Amino acid sequence: MTHEEQLREALLEVQLLRRREAKALRETRALLHGLELIPAAGDVDSAYRRLLETARNATSADALCIASRGEHGFTLSHGDTPGLADEAPALPAPLLEKARNIVDLHAAGGWAEKLPCRLRGFRSLLVVPIGASGANAAAVLALHRDRARFSADEMAALRRLAALTAQTVEALDLNEQNRLLAAVISGSSSGFAISDCTRAGEPLIYVNPAFEKLSGYRASEVLGRNCRFLSAEPEDAPERRKLRRAVADGKGGRFLLRNRRKDGSLFWNALTLFPVKDAQGRVRNLVATQVDATEKVDAQDERDRTRKRMSEALANTQDAFLLLDDRKHILFANPAVRNLFPAPSADWRIGTTFDDSWAAFITGYAPHTSTLPEAMRTPDLDTLARAESGTELRLPDGRSVLVRARSASDGGLVLLATNITPMKTAERMLRQRAAAIDAAQDGIAIADDADRLFYVNPNFVSMLGESDETLLFGRRWPQFYLPEERDAYLRDIRPALLNRGTAKTLLQLRTPGGELRHHEYSLSVVQRVGTVIVARDVTDRIHYEERQAELQVQLELSRRQETISQLAAGVAHDFNNLLSAINISADLIATDGDTTPPLRDYARRIGTAGNRAARLVNRLLDLGASPRDAGEIDLRDALREAKDLLNSSIGASARLTLDCGPRPAVIRASATDVVQIVLNLVLNAQDALPEGAGAIALSLSCVPGSDLAMPLLGTITPTAHYGTITVADTGVGISRAQIPRIFDAYYSTKGDRGTGMGLAMVASMVETAGGALLLDSTPGAGSVFTVCYPLTRTEALSPSSAAALETPSPVDLTGTTVLLVDDEPAVAEVIGSYLERHGAEVSVCAAPEIALESITEDPHAWTVMVTDYDMPGMNGGALAESARQVAPHLPVIVVTALARRLSDPRVSRDKVHAVIAKPVNMRQLLKAISELITIKQD
Repeated sequence: MTHEEQLREALLEVQLLRRREAKALRETRALLHGLELIPAAGDVDSAYRRLLETARNATSADALCIASRGEHGFTLSHGDTPGLADEAPALPAPLLEKARNIVDLHAAGGWAEKLPCRLRGFRSLLVVPIGASGANAAAVLALHRDRARFSADEMAALRRLAALTAQTVEALDLNEQNRLLAAVISGSSSGFAISDCTRAGEPLIYVNPAFEKLSGYRASEVLGRNCRFLSAEPEDAPERRKLRRAVADGKGGRFLLRNRRKDGSLFWNALTLFPVKDAQGRVRNLVATQVDATEKVDAQDERDRTRKRMSEALANTQDAFLLLDDRKHILFANPAVRNLFPAPSADWRIGTTFDDSWAAFITGYAPHTSTLPEAMRTPDLDTLARAESGTELRLPDGRSVLVRARSASDGGLVLLATNITPMKTAERMLRQRAAAIDAAQDGIAIADDADRLFYVNPNFVSMLGESDETLLFGRRWPQFYLPEERDAYLRDIRPALLNRGTAKTLLQLRTPGGELRHHEYSLSVVQRVGTVIVARDVTDRIHYEERQAELQVQLELSRRQETISQLAAGVAHDFNNLLSAINISADLIATDGDTTPPLRDYARRIGTAGNRAARLVNRLLDLGASPRDAGEIDLRDALREAKDLLNSSIGASARLTLDCGPRPAVIRASATDVVQIVLNLVLNAQDALPEGAGAIALSLSCVPGSDLAMPLLGTITPTAHYGTITVADTGVGISRAQIPRIFDAYYSTKGDRGTGMGLAMVASMVETAGGALLLDSTPGAGSVFTVCYPLTRTEALSPSSAAALETPSPVDLTGTTVLLVDDEPAVAEVIGSYLERHGAEVSVCAAPEIALESITEDPHAWTVMVTDYDMPGMNGGALAESARQVAPHLPVIVVTALARRLSDPRVSRDKVHAVIAKPVNMRQLLKAISELITIKQD
């Protein structure tokens, strides 16, 4: 190894160490920054945002986000990139339950398919859980668009930040619980009082505002005193003695005491006492909750009075009410009993037996008792009491009665008889209506004011994906829909429904099979019924409308593409005409015997640039197609050609150097693309030089893929070898924030001086060739762009395979008459001059109509007609067809700026001698004409 190579390796090691130290320093600073920020967070959301902020500095992630556990599993809740956390679909829980460093997310089983759309564009993924379980279980995700982007150090740093965040979240939760408990006690409507059992007299140490309101005493007036001063009960009152025993035994209990407020008013105090013990089981405190039970006690008194009034009311009710003792003697019978079951002789008198009055009823209706069941002609009341639903009777007068019996605790019976004739009629009507509703194609349901279902028809059950209507009763119907749909309904639709009484909405439901269904809802609030729901599955209609919209967008896109294609064709046509004049003029200058060698070199350089420009224009005509001029090239030749083209473009204050290295670098690519890439990078480097002054180094080397860093664009195979083109400048550099966007179309760091297309074209051409691109840039110190092409060989190309120019054989067109037709005078002039230099007699026509007249006048005057295709009025195809009718023997050669798009059957290979693309390759044209001369001579 030479001294220079040893020095280079030492420098590389120093650079590597410096990068590692810088990376370690960045991670340390990020951790210190997190240690300052995260514990100071005031809430969980703030802690998560600060975690993302510090993780941004500790990792090389393109995007960071937080996934939090919710009702439906883990969903994105926070993100440092706009719109990243907007999607609600749940993330796969196994992916987030432990720390992971996924090298290639696209190859990680089915996880990539379960991720939200916004995450599928990333390949590298770091996952670190935040908290093991509970409501605040979460995970932090670091994502990068490249594969194998994250290191073990970044994983360790993210774990430390996640652990710090978990501790902060737990502390916030504990503080919140303590605050909530204090708020609950302080805000409770029940009076709370806490006494200290370790002190003599068990004084009060805390009372809440509800206690102050209940007793009328301020806290400062009762703290330090025993709460017995509130009692208005005598010392020996049973309830008070019971309370003292509980306090002495350290037990809890419930007590009802008569207490006195500060203002002297009495109230009933429902007191609940429970002890608080320490770890040794000793009672440390007594907690008492106190509620004013005055209304409850008064209500009990009122209940006793109500019982009397109820007995009086039963005498006037429409339902028959009969009370029997254990011997079936009548204790009470209201008038409705006599109305439903008339018994003239016994008349349901108190003291008589049930059997006597029932027998009198049967006797009175003897001719019509066939409507009664056999068992009810001599009823067994004990059997009737065991029938939970009662027995339905059809009375002789046509009325329907429901008879029920219940056993009393003293062995007696209570018999109730209700006239259900109106209900039976309504029931029959409801059955008819229910049958019609059940047969409806729409889903129909009824829900209460909390959206709980209590009626559904079969189609509604099917729409919600259940198998039985009983599985829906009592459930809130919005819960079946997507969370965001449910939230929108509760936020917007339901308030409007309650306000106006009607509403319509469209909701989306995910079936167990994963299919998304669209349901259209019409809601109506009906008094004393509930919310009537009519639902219709409109999925097919939505899909049809979406397809129509997609087709409309595709149609519009096709129209735009057609417009762009036509515009490109027009530009290519005009530009190829200009290039024809330029290239042929350059060729004339280069082949002129009076041209000096420097001018001849310049002319050849113009011709080379024109040819490359022609290939670029042709590429515009077949966008999306593979490059037609791709082949094996030596990168050294491409760099030397680019250097020659750049010599006249680089300013005087800029210094451009080229080092092609000692070894050949053969790749498969388009030479035009390689030169174009180098031109773009060098000219960008010149624009980055302060005031145009500085150095630009263009170099070529061959290196193994294992020695290359992670590319910014494309991929590097460690086992392959690459030819690397490096463009280094001493310019202003590129900031870290700008680097991710520099290859975006129309994005420029030059302001109004840039179009934003140069690097976008570089990226496209590098990726097309299967290469990669690296960038190392430091603001204020310059940038180094490295383009990597996979080598096909490391030996030089043989002369037979190299793209060397062949020296054409001289062509003599003496005696040849050429009719040249072209509406572009500049193009016609240079083509004519070139042909005349080789001995031909050329007649130029700017209009195809005049050329046709010349052929008609003398069909045998011309050896060949060379015509442009794209001309106003009559194009080259029409001219060729018309000429064949007048002079069938006349050969035709067609030249066109749009040869790649030419599909005119009149200029097919069997009808014209040749079709030559503009800019015209004059050697190709000379060859085509000489072939015609040879054919005629033969």
